[in-house]
Amino acid sequence: SMQSPDRAALRWLLVRRDFHRNGLGKFLVFSTLRHLGKHEDPAQIWLRTLPQTAPFFQKLGFHITATSPWVEMIKKLKVCP
Repeated sequence: SMQSPDRAALRWLLVRRDFHRNGLGKFLVFSTLRHLGKHEDPAQIWLRTLPQTAPFFQKLGFHITATSPWVEMIKKLKVCP
């Protein structure tokens, strides 16, 4: 399971197609991470996405951990646990 006390999950982040490539998605991800940091203290954040959107999350520092058919990704929020 991807659930653990030191892991948060990013469940839904959708940006309408005609708003793609203007920084809104990046803003939403990093705003969410800042908000999370004020209320929780996870060491990493996990998400599951479609293969075609994985490159967007890779640009933001997420790393692929599994595929089939979804892509599971992790971003470390702390250098040391």
